[in-house]
Amino acid sequence: MIKKTTLLGLVTSTLFLSACGGGSTSTPSVTAVVQIDNKTTTKMYQLYIKNSDTSSWGNDLLTSDTYIPGQTKVNFETSKCDRLVDIKVAGLLGSPLSIVEQVQLNCGSTFIYKIVN
Repeated sequence: MIKKTTLLGLVTSTLFLSACGGGSTSTPSVTAVVQIDNKTTTKMYQLYIKNSDTSSWGNDLLTSDTYIPGQTKVNFETSKCDRLVDIKVAGLLGSPLSIVEQVQLNCGSTFIYKIVN
C-alpha cells in the first residue's frame, strides 16, 4: 500500500555559516537536508527526490548496498532546494512505500519526513 500525503513533515530552518579569512561571513546555502525518519519496522531500499513539476523520479539516491533500517533517522543533502519537490521511498523491489508531494524545500533548511505505518 502506498501512503501518499501532501505534507507529512516538519520544516526546520537551519543556518549554515562559513568562515572566510580573518572574519566570519555568511554564505547562502545552496543545499537543503532531507531527513528520513523511518518510524516503521520496514527497511527502505530506494530514495528519490524530484522537482514537483516533472514526472521522472530520476536516480535512486541510495547506493545498491545501503538501505534505511526501520526505527532510524538518516539525513540526505540535496541541491534541489528553493523549489517544490516530491520525495519517494521504496522497498526492496522498488514498490513505493511512501510518497510526499509538493514540499517547499528551502536552501539552508531541513525537512523531516516522518514515515509511519
